[in-house]
Amino acid sequence: MRERCDFSVIHRPVATIPGIENNFKKSIDIDVVRIATGGTYDDAGRRIGSESAVSVRVIERKHARHAARFAFQLAAAQGRSVVSASKWTIQRETDGLFEEVVDEVKKLFPAVAHRRELFDSLLAGIIMKPERYSVIVCPNEYGDFLSDAMLYGGRKAGAQIAFTNQGGIRADLVPAANGDVTYGQIFSVQPFGNDLVVLTLTGAQLKALLEQEFESGKNTPDKPTMLLPSNGFTYSYDSRRESGRRIVDMRLNGKPIDPKADYRIAIGSFLVTGGDNFTVFKDGRDKTDLGIDLDATAAYLATNPKAPTLGRMKNLNPPPPAQTPATSGE
Repeated sequence: MRERCDFSVIHRPVATIPGIENNFKKSIDIDVVRIATGGTYDDAGRRIGSESAVSVRVIERKHARHAARFAFQLAAAQGRSVVSASKWTIQRETDGLFEEVVDEVKKLFPAVAHRRELFDSLLAGIIMKPERYSVIVCPNEYGDFLSDAMLYGGRKAGAQIAFTNQGGIRADLVPAANGDVTYGQIFSVQPFGNDLVVLTLTGAQLKALLEQEFESGKNTPDKPTMLLPSNGFTYSYDSRRESGRRIVDMRLNGKPIDPKADYRIAIGSFLVTGGDNFTVFKDGRDKTDLGIDLDATAAYLATNPKAPTLGRMKNLNPPPPAQTPATSGE
């Protein structure tokens, strides 16, 4: 819908309110403006041979221009400054294009002060000295470790499996040189304030749930919405099979899922209500609310966990590898 209606900008104001207790020493008033489309959401990826795969991160000039213009117009109207935040030193072409567009728009607003900040530095800056920021503009944009965090937090309610929805992950989590991660960084990854909920599904319901990745609402075989599973749970799928038969195998700690057995599942409260078209979750039984999911992630990270293992989801019928164009022998 955003693409069809050309909604290029998301604007999120953040401010302290007099009389309401907070942890900031000074009042803050920040407007965060970001591109609403693109990033890694626009490309499902493709195989290159049998051992590699690649996905494309998309930055479009027109959407970057809309976001930058909105940010500078907002700053100009309120007598404020603009910070553009990205990873242009690493993502030289994509974030480089974003910053290039920001510089172009900046010329139209000579009275508005502007500076660049690396996104990681900005996260630290907002936590330490948020009063330094007024208008921030940035591109649109971590995965399995969040599911592991939910599983960790949900074990006190008997959780055996956890899932994270793709859209619930909003930023990269990059530790400092000494390995430290701040609470503010974790918040940037999952900023929605969902509760961590543990509920019961049968093995048959679990299969029906995963089938909804490919056939429920806007979820289709060509554009599925995948659930990211926790450590110990694996499944294989073939999106080219007929309806109801796309999930081929499910295992928990190496043992096949029993369709008649009960399993305790940890998820965010967004999914409990059927978010992202996963309506099977609404039929879950014995729901236990364990509080904010962010706290579970912070507690999990405090255990200094290993990096998530790969291969939890296996595509049995991936797209054919990209063909290398033939070259002339001349």
